[in-house]
Amino acid sequence: MLNDVTTSNVAYNFGDEYVFEARAGQKLTINLTKYAGTHPSISLYYGDNISAIAELRATAGWSGTLPKTGTYHLFIDGTNESDVTRRSAYAIRLAIH
Repeated sequence: MLNDVTTSNVAYNFGDEYVFEARAGQKLTINLTKYAGTHPSISLYYGDNISAIAELRATAGWSGTLPKTGTYHLFIDGTNESDVTRRSAYAIRLAIH
């Protein structure tokens, strides 16, 4: 079981990528535990697929069963295009059961 909290900063067109391995049938929980500034955009992808498994645009959490065994990518990006220099601080918890 992975249960990790990460903190960072993102800005418009600048973000973070987290890569992890998981098995089909495992439950993944993503929680945006806090943020300052604009709400970051959070997207979960499997492998090289271009369709997101989950997107958190205005919500603080998502939970679901992972469809495949392999590599997953979690992208967190800033969303405030009106001020490209503004950063958003965030804390996120990722748990795999």
